[in-house]
Amino acid sequence: MRWSRRNFCGIPQKFRMLGTVRFLHGSLYCREEREKKQKPIAQLLRNSAEVHSQPVRKRAGIFIGGEKMPATTTQLSRLRFTDEQLQKANAVNLLELARSYGYELEDKERKAYNAKGSGGLFFYKDNNTFKHFGSDQKGGAINFVMMEENITFVDAVKKLLGPSYEPVREAAPRKYTPAPAKKELLLPKKAANYRRAYWYLTQVRGIEPSIVSALMNEKKLYQGSYFVREKNQFESVCVFLGYDEANKARYCFMRGADPASTVKQDKAGSEKSIPFHMAGRSNKVYVLEAPIDAASHASLAVLYGVDWRQDHRITTGCLSDGALQWFLKQNPEIEEICWCYDNDTEGTKPVPITREEYEAARTAGDSSVYLIEATGKPMKRIPCNWGQQAALSSARKYRGLGYRVSIHTPQTNDFNTDLMLLRRQAEQREAETEPNAEEEWEAER
Repeated sequence: MRWSRRNFCGIPQKFRMLGTVRFLHGSLYCREEREKKQKPIAQLLRNSAEVHSQPVRKRAGIFIGGEKMPATTTQLSRLRFTDEQLQKANAVNLLELARSYGYELEDKERKAYNAKGSGGLFFYKDNNTFKHFGSDQKGGAINFVMMEENITFVDAVKKLLGPSYEPVREAAPRKYTPAPAKKELLLPKKAANYRRAYWYLTQVRGIEPSIVSALMNEKKLYQGSYFVREKNQFESVCVFLGYDEANKARYCFMRGADPASTVKQDKAGSEKSIPFHMAGRSNKVYVLEAPIDAASHASLAVLYGVDWRQDHRITTGCLSDGALQWFLKQNPEIEEICWCYDNDTEGTKPVPITREEYEAARTAGDSSVYLIEATGKPMKRIPCNWGQQAALSSARKYRGLGYRVSIHTPQTNDFNTDLMLLRRQAEQREAETEPNAEEEWEAER
């Protein structure tokens, strides 16, 4: 008898109901010349049915159905960690660990430190965790070491534990820890008038007055009051809002309405997957990092004679595409995406190097190499344009999904700096062409 892939109907119905069934060589056929060397198909089907009727053995030492499953040699050879060891590894102070890797931390936000020139690497003060918005990686000390040194989970834990590490062959079951309750978004209290926010955005940041007025009328921008704990006082802030499909504010970004203010953060409880959106009429969307970048990009369009309401503009709040995914789901007519991320020319990225490369660089006076204090491993900081790297990665991803894609790179660091530079150049040209008052008086005489 000859079996083929097409002759599946010859198998009894009870075996066809098994779902995933494994056979020799992963196929469903049997040739006459192999019948002496391998079991008959019927025997293979019976064996498969017996396997599927047994409980799944997921891990050695786990109780299933009141009976402990035996552990295999392969499973016993894998190194495990106790909960105490994992807690100790993740309890390492991330701020000190980051400084040992050569990061310069800036205390610009109330809840987090920002690593300078790192493409959006933040270390949170209250829970000893980090998030790198450039690569969308996050976690505790273990994940940070894995990211920095490109090593496995086991090696990262062993490195953090140091001499106190003692391998165990079987760990106790992990305890379930429920996720913390999500905070409700409480918007800053609105000011009696929005004059300071209007002045800051138009005069200090150079944004077109018509755009600022339009955003205020659409309730996407207002002047609020925010309490700054470090200064123990309230400050006026520009509040930018993102709305969900039910027209409810779900995202809130705050920027101090004063050049000396350090307030530049999302409000607690904000949902980053909901973008700040400047609505357009076409099937094209510009993707930027922050609301002031989006308003500046629209202002540049006005200066070049383009209707700023023609295309959509959204902000992601970082370099990940969560907000873009939500926007595309809500606006299926979009066909073209243009990324306008920052031009991080001063960004750097740490990479491991050999001891020989480190010694040679030190001899040559290269200040970009250093040793990790915790491990003594040599590292080198190389240039990395995080914004443009993320734009290129996203463009490749969405081109594969069928969208027309492009990248608009600012000439300076960001589009607000481009806008301010353009306005200063226009003022200089106007001052040069304006006639001198004394010369006009002499000419009249």
